[in-house]
Amino acid sequence: MPFVNIENSGKGNNKGSCRALVNYLCKENEGKALNEKEHFFSDEQDQINRQHVTDAIDKNISKLSKSDSKFFMLTLNFSQKEAKYISSDPEKIKAYTRQVMDLYAKNFNKGLRSSDLVWFAKIEFNRSFKGYEKEVTEGAYQQGDLKPGLNTHVHLIISRKDKSQKLKLSPMSNHRTGSSGIIKSGFNRTAFKIECEKSFDKMLRYQREPGEHFVVSNTLKNGSREEKVHVKQAIYKNQSPLLATLQVVRSLNAYYPTDDEEERKRKKNRDQDMHY
Repeated sequence: MPFVNIENSGKGNNKGSCRALVNYLCKENEGKALNEKEHFFSDEQDQINRQHVTDAIDKNISKLSKSDSKFFMLTLNFSQKEAKYISSDPEKIKAYTRQVMDLYAKNFNKGLRSSDLVWFAKIEFNRSFKGYEKEVTEGAYQQGDLKPGLNTHVHLIISRKDKSQKLKLSPMSNHRTGSSGIIKSGFNRTAFKIECEKSFDKMLRYQREPGEHFVVSNTLKNGSREEKVHVKQAIYKNQSPLLATLQVVRSLNAYYPTDDEEERKRKKNRDQDMHY
C-alpha cells in the first residue's frame, strides 16, 4: 500500500518555524536547472517556491502558544510495485496526494475539506542510505549512497491551524468515540491509512493483492501473538491473508468489501476494460 507516515516533523522542531524542513525538502533540487526542479504544490497550485511555503505555514499560527506544534509532516511512500504501476508519474501522484488531503481533512469530523487547510507537498524520487542501516554497517553501501530501485514518495507540510485560524487540528491526537459509537474527537490514524489505500486503488484502478493491504502488514507488525500466528498460517497455506486478518481484527471489517462485493468490482473493471 502507499504507506502513510505521520510525524511531528521530519527535520527540526515543529514548535517554531518550518524553514529548516522546507530547505531540507529541496535537497533533490540542488545543482539542477530551474526547469528540472521539482517544486512544491498545494490544493490548487503548482510551482510554489520555498519562501511562499515557509511564510504561509509560519504565519498561520494564530493563538498557538510557544509550546504548541505549529505544523506536522506526512509522508506517502509508494511500494516498488505501486511506483512502477503509475510510472512514478508526477501528475498522477499530485492528483492522488490531493485526494489524500481531502481524506485527512475529513478524518477530523468537522466538515472540512482539503481546501480548508494550509498544506504543501513535494514529490521526491530518491532515497539515500543512512549510517545506521544494515547495508551501510555491513559495507555494501556508504552513507549517502542512493538506494536502488524505485523510491518515489511525497512529503507534505501541514499547518496545525485551518485557513480560518479558528480550528487547532492535530493528527497526533487519539481517536475517541462516545458510548453510541459516534465520533467525538481525535484523529483515527488507522482508518485514515486504510482510506488512503482504498483511494489509491479506486482512483488508479490498481488491483491490490490480498497480502498488500495495510491491515495485513500492520497486523504482522503490531498485532498480538495470536493474530500474527493466524495470519502467517494463512500465508503458509496459500490462503488469503486479508480475510485471515479480518477474522481476528473484526473492528476493521467495515473498511473492506465482502467477497461478493469484491467480485462485482472486479467484473465491473473487466467490463470497462473491454470497451477501451
